[in-house]
Amino acid sequence: MANRPLPNVDPDALSKLASQYPGSNDGRAEPKLGGSSGGGGGSTGGGPGDGGGDRPSAKAGAVTKAETSPKPAAKTGVFWPALFAVVAIVAAFASLAAPSLRSEARALLQRYIPQLEAKTVDLITGHDTRRLEVTYDGLDQRIASLTEALGRIAAAPGLDPTAARELLLKTEQNERLGAVEAAAAAQKITLDGIADRLNGVDKQIAGLDEVRQSIDALAGRAASAEQALAALQESLASVQATLATLGASDAQTAALIEGMSGRFDALSAEIATAHERLAPVAALTNRVAEQRKSMELPLIGMTQLRIALNRDTPFKMELALAKQLVGDDAESLAALAALESQAGTGVASLRSLRRDFAFAATQMGGTLTVMRSWTQRLSSWVEVLVGTRSVPEADSIGQMSAAIASIDAVLEAGQLDLAINETIALNSRQSDVLLDGWIVEARRRLATERAFDQLSARIYARIGTSG
Repeated sequence: MANRPLPNVDPDALSKLASQYPGSNDGRAEPKLGGSSGGGGGSTGGGPGDGGGDRPSAKAGAVTKAETSPKPAAKTGVFWPALFAVVAIVAAFASLAAPSLRSEARALLQRYIPQLEAKTVDLITGHDTRRLEVTYDGLDQRIASLTEALGRIAAAPGLDPTAARELLLKTEQNERLGAVEAAAAAQKITLDGIADRLNGVDKQIAGLDEVRQSIDALAGRAASAEQALAALQESLASVQATLATLGASDAQTAALIEGMSGRFDALSAEIATAHERLAPVAALTNRVAEQRKSMELPLIGMTQLRIALNRDTPFKMELALAKQLVGDDAESLAALAALESQAGTGVASLRSLRRDFAFAATQMGGTLTVMRSWTQRLSSWVEVLVGTRSVPEADSIGQMSAAIASIDAVLEAGQLDLAINETIALNSRQSDVLLDGWIVEARRRLATERAFDQLSARIYARIGTSG
């Protein structure tokens, strides 16, 4: 194993590589035996592949130690040499089994005592990560890796194998590789600049393509314009031919034009005559429209307002319509303005006032009629003669009944102002609350009727003036 040649590796380069590891000896070509827990296939140190080649070396080391040990005194006899031989053999076997024992102890400690720290486990097992123990298998693996890397680098185009070997072995010729790298970096920068310029050229070419497309589109439009001009020229040619045909019949056309001019003159005269005849009709129509505006429309508004006033409901819409129909007549607008205060709530009609008055009179103890039967009159006359009662018209009840009957008759006749005056006189003697409210409503109705009478008088006056 120690004398086999290393493939594709210079012995001087290998010695330089081995000198970089702290566990190797400077003048010994044979590497150190043993292995660590992370050293790959040769790290166990006790495998069957390495046992045959490592034991002679261990024995040789033990013999060397035995030879170099001090000689015992002559009086000890054979005991001390035998003891040293046994110790050497045990040390040799321990050196062979030490890596495996350390690995086993480390695995057992991590399995059964997992709470121990890694530093403590390293201290107990004697594991030192700073020490690198080189074995033949490890060297073979490293040499194979270096050979493979050297082959890959040597296969690269334009690279010197000698410079690559010097790069792997970290010799003083690394400066050459640095120069090569600097040159390659500069070349890459140059290539990047060229690529940028090529990209710019591509963009300019794309812009030129767009310009060419625009020119093609303009050329197409120019062709279309030429076709349109050709069609226009053909149309002008046909028009010229038509004008030439018309020029041949100018005399006939002139005669037709003169005849048509005569007919137009006659028609114009007829239109002027019709216009003169229609002027009075238009004036009459305007007068009718003015009369309708001054007579019919205000009369319509007044009629609608009268219908609304005969009810007990509000009459805002009818009042607004009447304002629009009377126009700008100041007196009519003033009469309508007097009705605005009652338009929102409405006013009591004469029928409602008569009904409310009958209710108030009944509550006061009076009656609406003074008519009695002949039997009642005869019995009353006998009682007056006997002296058991006075004349019916002389007592208070009889006087109140007579006044109530009189007021009801006045309301039936539509004389609201007279009914209000008699009710005020009756209420001054009776002082009834219902009569007070009735008087207020009756006065509102009287004011509304007077405003409407003023409006109707003004509208009828306008109608008379217009006629």
